[in-house]
Amino acid sequence: MARKLMVMATCIALATSGSGLAATKQDGGSRVAAQGETRITATLGGKAVLVQFFTHKVDIGKPSDEPPKRRMSSCTYSRIPCSLTDAVEISVAGHPVFVPRSAFADLADINGAELHLIAPGRFRLALTGGDASEAYEANIVFDRHRVRERAVTASEAQMVAEKTVYFDVSRAFVD
Repeated sequence: MARKLMVMATCIALATSGSGLAATKQDGGSRVAAQGETRITATLGGKAVLVQFFTHKVDIGKPSDEPPKRRMSSCTYSRIPCSLTDAVEISVAGHPVFVPRSAFADLADINGAELHLIAPGRFRLALTGGDASEAYEANIVFDRHRVRERAVTASEAQMVAEKTVYFDVSRAFVD
């Protein structure tokens, strides 16, 4: 029992210390609004990280309607009305991070988002969206300059369905 309490106390101390790889969360994670702006903030590795989502609703019918044979949007049909992502803006320590549209444009019906520190100066935005067979988890890895990669996992299969690696071909983000 004493060992359990010591382990719990150590975990609490690490989680609240704000040093090293421990995160001091102000929000850190949140539900993403189906329409409007959602802001998620966290202090990770001593850096203030802000993610802003801009979304809007799209009428896709009633829950009793059959989904169309040909889908003309990224809607997962797990939320009615559907929620499409218009923009994702990220900043680290007050400086904007370059986020290509391909990192978010096809992510519809986002349910939740969390920020994590994965290495010094390297962050992960973990998103969940959809439901049942349309459920997904998207992980967007970024640093203080740009998005570096995105992986989308099909939740039911627990397999990476797609992975995109973003290269700095312009050499604009060299430290």
